[in-house]
Amino acid sequence: INTLKIRRYTFPPYGLALINAFLQKNNIDSDIFDLDIVTKYDNSQQNQSKNVDIRCLRNNYWDLALMLKGEKRNDYINLQIDKLASKLDLTNIDFIGLNSHEYELYVSLILAQKIKQKKNCRIAIGGSYIKRCQSDRMQKLIEEFKIDYVDYFISGPGYETFLKIILDNTRPNKPVYLNTDNEGIERFYLPDYEVPIYNRQHLDLY
Repeated sequence: INTLKIRRYTFPPYGLALINAFLQKNNIDSDIFDLDIVTKYDNSQQNQSKNVDIRCLRNNYWDLALMLKGEKRNDYINLQIDKLASKLDLTNIDFIGLNSHEYELYVSLILAQKIKQKKNCRIAIGGSYIKRCQSDRMQKLIEEFKIDYVDYFISGPGYETFLKIILDNTRPNKPVYLNTDNEGIERFYLPDYEVPIYNRQHLDLY
């Protein structure tokens, strides 16, 4: 899932499309859902029931943190993330990966909570913020926010690791931090993997 980019321009998720191509070449039934472009398209259609207040999520970073800690309740913010979650079709899903950047991390974590409540599937989060975190910083974050709804935090490209944990049906009893920086993207610039695979339904929206 390409999560909502609340402080960035919208563009196709190239890194996720490469991972998608790698998984499909290894016979994994995978796909990308670009929550960012779908949300911004729905907002452009002026449909109140589907509109997400992106400005609210952008301007209430610390409220999101307090919500994750269980120290504050904000029904309006919660409604916005409920609207994000309602856009996801979780039918026949047993593993979900979310990418997240710095400003979107708290939104992604609350979204992961809501996904776990609806569907008891395994969840991994990666992205630039996770990549910048060292193992000890991630452990502090896991403890601070009492995270028990994310199974893996993946730092780096993670092609082989992502495939391995998908094929391994066991579920860790606490969040696992995996550093995959040794799985450089250049290792997969081969004819079989050089073409990213996007969700065709989204391409007309960019």
